[in-house]
Amino acid sequence: MQTRDKKPSTTKRMIVMVLAVLALIAIIAGIKAMLVMKMMSGMKPPPPAVVSTAKTAYQEWQPDLRAVGTLRAVRGADLALDTAGLVTHVNLQSGDEVKEGQLLLQLRDSEDVAQLHQLEAAAALAKVMFDRFKAQLAMQAVAKADYDQKAADLKAKQAAVAQQQVMIEKKQLRAPFSGRAGIVTINPGT
Repeated sequence: MQTRDKKPSTTKRMIVMVLAVLALIAIIAGIKAMLVMKMMSGMKPPPPAVVSTAKTAYQEWQPDLRAVGTLRAVRGADLALDTAGLVTHVNLQSGDEVKEGQLLLQLRDSEDVAQLHQLEAAAALAKVMFDRFKAQLAMQAVAKADYDQKAADLKAKQAAVAQQQVMIEKKQLRAPFSGRAGIVTINPGT
């Protein structure tokens, strides 16, 4: 005869274990619920709401909006000169209205103007000499080569005058278009 030990079946053991875990969870939940209830009973009720009042009055409404922003011109230019030099005149202030071609700034050009007068005098003398040689060539009193040399000398002197005029114009800053001047950051003597 065989003897069998009576061991609980696996299903019974699982049921007992599940019931034990559920009982443990119920105990923990009950303890936690009691702690929460105890904390809630010890809390003070919220203070009464504060209500403030103000007397109304009629006023004209002025739409006003304050903001920080940046303005940018539709058409603008940062101006500079082609040459360096000492500023002698600034003919505008910040915010002035300017016309196209208006002189805005002048650099010192006294030496250039003096040289221009010297070149103009030399060109005038070359013109007189050319006219003389032209008249003498008509009478065949001078050689054609001498006449050509005087003609070339006159053209060279006139070109030097034109070049010096351009140098003087480079020392003047003029408005490229009509508009309003921005912030002027240069002063005479700069």
